Amino acid sequence: MAGLTPPDTRRCNYFFLYDGSKVRGEGDPTRNGICYFYPEETPLDKQDLLCGQLAGVGRCVSELSSSSVQTLRLRRCKFAIRMKEDFFWALGCSMEVPTESVCELLDHLINLFCFYNGSVRQSYQ
Repeated sequence: MAGLTPPDTRRCNYFFLYDGSKVRGEGDPTRNGICYFYPEETPLDKQDLLCGQLAGVGRCVSELSSSSVQTLRLRRCKFAIRMKEDFFWALGCSMEVPTESVCELLDHLINLFCFYNGSVRQSYQ
């Protein structure tokens, strides 16, 4: 029993959906593009920082490499990334969670959302 990983280190820390179409110019507030952010009690400044930085880096790397970004790593957290149209999905988990598992879980969450709500664009219009 002593060798088991505590459950709280294997859980996901962040999940968000960001709409880049709502943030086009330099003066547009990042929080205008946040459609959903978990955990909700995360301070707005941290939500802005995570969403803005990850979306910016993800789109920049995708354009430079001509391929979509699947994962981004920070110091203490790794993020599975999915970009569809102007929407940017991210799921952040601790570094101990296998990258493939994080990516699969994000795909399942997106599919579940679309199954119950239809397209993301329709849901947020």
